[in-house]
Amino acid sequence: MKKIFIAITVMLAAVAFTSCNQDLLNIQQKGAVSQEEFYQTDDDALAAITAVYAQMRQYYYNYKFFTNLPSDNIYCGGGSRGDNDQWAQLNEFRTHAQTGSLSTYYRTAYNIIFKCNLLINNMEPNTAVTKRAIAEARFFRAWAHMVLTEYWGTPPLITEVLNGSEKPANTPKAELWKFIIDEFAACANDLPSKANKNDKNAVCRITKECALAYQGKAQVLSGDYAGAKTTLKKVIDSGKYDLVPSDQYKYIWSKEGDLSEEVVMTMHVTENGTNTYDFDMLYLMWGWRADHVNKLPTQFYNNSWGFMNPTKDFFDAFVAHDGPDSYRIRASVASYDQVMQMDFGKDGAGNPIQFKIVTPLHGHEGYFDLKYAFYDQNAVKSRGGYSYINDRLYMRYAEVLLLYAEACAQAGDDGSGLAALNKVQARAGAPLTPLTLQNVKDEKRFELYLESCRFVDLVRWGDAPKALAGHYESIPEFQDGKVTWNPYNTGKVHGFQAGKNELYPFPYSELQVNENLVQNPGY
Repeated sequence: MKKIFIAITVMLAAVAFTSCNQDLLNIQQKGAVSQEEFYQTDDDALAAITAVYAQMRQYYYNYKFFTNLPSDNIYCGGGSRGDNDQWAQLNEFRTHAQTGSLSTYYRTAYNIIFKCNLLINNMEPNTAVTKRAIAEARFFRAWAHMVLTEYWGTPPLITEVLNGSEKPANTPKAELWKFIIDEFAACANDLPSKANKNDKNAVCRITKECALAYQGKAQVLSGDYAGAKTTLKKVIDSGKYDLVPSDQYKYIWSKEGDLSEEVVMTMHVTENGTNTYDFDMLYLMWGWRADHVNKLPTQFYNNSWGFMNPTKDFFDAFVAHDGPDSYRIRASVASYDQVMQMDFGKDGAGNPIQFKIVTPLHGHEGYFDLKYAFYDQNAVKSRGGYSYINDRLYMRYAEVLLLYAEACAQAGDDGSGLAALNKVQARAGAPLTPLTLQNVKDEKRFELYLESCRFVDLVRWGDAPKALAGHYESIPEFQDGKVTWNPYNTGKVHGFQAGKNELYPFPYSELQVNENLVQNPGY
């Protein structure tokens, strides 16, 4: 007892001493720099904008899910019903304010904006390096606001670093589009151009032409077709981009296609033997369901989980449009019969292995994605396939051409819009068509399949109610050439509802802490 008493006495004395010497508590954290001291030098600017690029690279996984799941082109698969139901909710229009993934998508977009605002609000554009970093931050801030506007309609516009007590309200959509378009235009003036279409170093970062491409896209999405024609024509006339040759189409989403002449915006992955790959399971999630079959084709990585499967309607429409053997269709989708002809290697006796579905494939009609299949060469094998070494591709030149063709179809064409449309069709190996809005719609559906365009396009064209109503009451399972339909959604709210599903709901977690944020209709 005596030892304990002495120890407590010493402790109390120490507390009394430090309470009388408050300066002793103000200890400078080693290795840390305050915000006031940071944002001063070129190195600070590079560190700050690198953090934004890193966030964009990490956001790719979430972005690809929430922009592609609400579509008439694919089923959300997985191992069985209920496997990651938050994604099936997006695919079947069963989303609500507490759908967990939506909160992540929403908050991460604002985290990008926050990092951009830190740089923009605190850095002076007094050198070439700081000027470029600020322009890049303005680009990404506009890009994040554009994504939020596309999917949430009236998200708060945030251009300053907020304090903890500020609770911004919804911003009108017209104000958001004006800000987004003006920002893309402004930052383009401070960004470098590509030297030529083969300038691979330039596309590792945002360029002037990339900013103009997104300005033109924002103008199309907001309905300013005349403005979009002018802006997108600048990108086309720059000569800084081109479509890869037809026989290279299949490599666009693989390591061979990184930094090609078609890349407009990408997050580049450097394979140098020492870098640590970020945790990004996109191809692992989207590739074929490996544990439900006896073997995957030899060119595929040996494990993937089957969450994106083309619909029969999409495949049939694709064949009717392109024909059965275009460069584009052979790089995008395959039927069960076509899969049966693929190379699956040989057994121990040297005989060819025949493909067999051991367990029914969920959310599957017998059509297989090839565009985002998990090819062996792209897998980071040291990470067990939990990441991949090819770039995170956000926009390519084919989209620019089709946006321009649409703007011309809407606002008048001098022949250049038709040329843009036909250029995409010719490279794909598809028939050439006249320039009409419907032909542009069809071309976008097949050329930009799983490239984050379909849902927003259907909504702004007014085609969503017809294409997505009743989507999907029954969900298919496929095994050995036969489809079984399961009425999982019978009697449940599902499918696109006009006046509601044009937008996602603001997350419940956001509404709880911000009484100024008004929920979207129908939720």
